[in-house]
Amino acid sequence: MLQRIGPRQQECLSRAIHRRKLAQGTNDPKSRAEYFKMEKSWLRLADSHQFSERLDLFVADRERSRKPE
Repeated sequence: MLQRIGPRQQECLSRAIHRRKLAQGTNDPKSRAEYFKMEKSWLRLADSHQFSERLDLFVADRERSRKPE
């Protein structure tokens, strides 16, 4: 299933891509490792934002279904 990417998640993914490019563009092993570490952190934050948005939708749906019509 395709999922919508929110603006916070998109920003995190953009920053992760930038860090990967920086890592691929350096020959210094320490810098490369640090850039890949930052990329991983941005990807985790993007996942966290996605989870939060899905949880918000779930809670809102549950609240709507509990309200009498």
